[in-house]
Amino acid sequence: MKKGMMDQILLYILALFITALILFYGYRAIASLQNRAEEIALVRFEKSLQAKIETLASQYESVRIEEFDVPKGVDKVCFADEQRAPGQDTAELCKPNGKNYDQKTSPVVCDALTAKTDNVFLLPSLQNLKIKKVKLEGGTSCIPSKGGRIVLRLTGQGDGTSIETT
Repeated sequence: MKKGMMDQILLYILALFITALILFYGYRAIASLQNRAEEIALVRFEKSLQAKIETLASQYESVRIEEFDVPKGVDKVCFADEQRAPGQDTAELCKPNGKNYDQKTSPVVCDALTAKTDNVFLLPSLQNLKIKKVKLEGGTSCIPSKGGRIVLRLTGQGDGTSIETT
């Protein structure tokens, strides 16, 4: 009788161990899928934005209102003119009294603006993108995300696309 009880206890312990392994693996798999979904959302946003801007760039004075889904966790999207002159106004992003200045994100954004490596910034997630043919009056502009979307007014300039909020 004792041998049978010992076998049954060992079987229960083994079943609990296997159940714990399955739950742990499932949690890791779901977390991995969520990370991939966020990466896919970022790539989808970047490709969609680049395609719309390139399409309108050569269509002088052509205007379109476009809506873009932004990745999860993005409160605002900031744009900088791709061809801005050195010292062109970036006060709204880089100076402590600027309206879009953020103590955590602005130093990273300003470094990228100075180096001209990136010109689209998803804040506060600090994801930076390089989108070609972006034109902005004033050098920079930030558009708040509403419900995970931004709405932009895109205007073809012949050699680029002007971006404005609606």
